[in-house]
Amino acid sequence: MNMAAIIQQMLILLIIMGLGFAAQKGKIMDAAGNAKISKLLLYVTLPAMTLASVMSGEKTLSNGEVFLLLGLSAFLYGTLIIGGFLLPKLLRVPKADSKLYTFMTVFSNVGFMGYPIVKVIFGDEAVFFAAVLNIPFNVLAYSFGVWLISSGKEGSYFDLRVFLNPGIFAAVIGIVIYMANIPFPDLIYRTVDLVGEITTPLSMLIIGASLGAIPLRRVFSDVRVYIFSVFRLLLIPLAIFGVLRLFIENQTILGVVVVVGAMPVAAVATIFCTQYKGNVELAAKATFLTTTFSVITTPFLVWLLF
Repeated sequence: MNMAAIIQQMLILLIIMGLGFAAQKGKIMDAAGNAKISKLLLYVTLPAMTLASVMSGEKTLSNGEVFLLLGLSAFLYGTLIIGGFLLPKLLRVPKADSKLYTFMTVFSNVGFMGYPIVKVIFGDEAVFFAAVLNIPFNVLAYSFGVWLISSGKEGSYFDLRVFLNPGIFAAVIGIVIYMANIPFPDLIYRTVDLVGEITTPLSMLIIGASLGAIPLRRVFSDVRVYIFSVFRLLLIPLAIFGVLRLFIENQTILGVVVVVGAMPVAAVATIFCTQYKGNVELAAKATFLTTTFSVITTPFLVWLLF
């Protein structure tokens, strides 16, 4: 297992965030541009990334194993949702930010960091395991997640139309494509895959640019975010491992679930806050700090558990 490769992958993302930070300071990026790029990510590149993960034509799991992974994913996100509502109370988070903390507990950076990290640790086949685990992420993020970020804002209310968006459509269509083993021409697959690959660098740039608008003192002075990081990066994945190892014999599947649960705060936290008028500063700080700390915590967990 190449620990250096894991650390290198995480450092690449931190460097891209640094470029976004510099672009903001140099007035190349600004709040208005970030909002437009966020919309492009939500409605075009993220759905493309989801579809590309199932359009390659490689079917390494039976439909039964896919349902097993979906069941594990349901367990994972069910546990995270419960923890997501309890953790803000434990940390005495101000009411205005409690739902954002719930979002940051539930949704980790699977698509942007999880896939490459899983590939480095467990091999190419495990990437699809992570993609299957990530299907409920897309459905929940674009519904429950949007509600968490947007609720409580002036004029906001729960609107069933949050379910009618490209992210959820892509997740549902992705399941159908994989289950039915629907083939796609190489031209279509490569096009969708190329568009999806834009997502990671753009997301990291947006997070960096959001940090560039915050005084550095405020980025590193929020003690609550440090405590939250310990829960998000260490205690939660250790709890997931402790429960699932009693039921799962396949070490690769167990490892993928734990690594997915150990990822830092999802980049979409900042993107959603930009789009739906949430606390962009808090989301950017938490994403940056948990991503930075994960350079140490993820290799440590892999070494300790696997």
